[in-house]
Amino acid sequence: MNLKVIYMNNSLLFICFSLLSLNNIYCDSDIPLIEQENATGQIGVKANSGSIQSLDQVGELCKAQTAQPISESECCNNPCLFQGWSIDVGGQYTWMLFTSPCLPNFSGNTGGAHGSITYQKRDSVFAQVRSFWNRGHLQATGRSSNENEIYIDLLAGYCFSSGCERWMITPYLGIGVDFLNDHKSSTPEVTDIKLKYRLNYGVAGLDVRYMFERDWVFGAQVECFPTFEQHLSITGLPGAAWTLKERIGWNARLPIDYRLTDGIWLEIAPYYRYLAIGKSGVLSLPKRDLHEVGGLVTFRFFIY
Repeated sequence: MNLKVIYMNNSLLFICFSLLSLNNIYCDSDIPLIEQENATGQIGVKANSGSIQSLDQVGELCKAQTAQPISESECCNNPCLFQGWSIDVGGQYTWMLFTSPCLPNFSGNTGGAHGSITYQKRDSVFAQVRSFWNRGHLQATGRSSNENEIYIDLLAGYCFSSGCERWMITPYLGIGVDFLNDHKSSTPEVTDIKLKYRLNYGVAGLDVRYMFERDWVFGAQVECFPTFEQHLSITGLPGAAWTLKERIGWNARLPIDYRLTDGIWLEIAPYYRYLAIGKSGVLSLPKRDLHEVGGLVTFRFFIY
């Protein structure tokens, strides 16, 4: 084992340990050190304080003196939040509640799948096409209902970032359509009926994400979607459709994202969605409210 000591400008000392294992340690220090041999014959270095330091101790001193915090520019050059195009797929569980004045309430468990194609990058445009599918069986006193819902949204906005990407704030606008089939079973007094709703709506939303650690991102998302056209058709009455009164719904999510690998994220998001269905004066149908409470599990595959 060789030990070399070099002085530069009387203040900077470069110590290079060439180990037999060919592993190198480099240390920059402003502490003058002197090569010495202790009483046991072990080679070390001696500081002005007079204490002889072993090579292991010098190595620890090197690490402590050369360790520097990661600068903000280095953090920004190593993106921690979502960057670029992604294909997102997953499933969801939803507890659904259908309420209406003077009519029984239907509730039950539903499930389904969802997917989207997203472009999301800091200080750049945001774009997303997303689709959700829910299906389940609801119950009311003495009656049941089969629900099948599909809705599709087209969204566009802009991603603002700050604090070296720790914050990403994305306001966005869009349009969507919701297809809801409600098949109610018959009773001794009432025959079964199949109601088919189509709701066209606009979307105004805000998505906020915060990078808690490099692999963890917490967020909050809120949306409102005022309908600008609602239609109802009833199976058995071909060609007939009724226009319903427009109303406003809204949606909220609390996503938590974890980076599985550099290009794959897992997202878990509890959510609440309120769909407001208008009334029909022609059919003497009251308004209906659809409440959806559940959780989304999504895998996001980024294509860099």
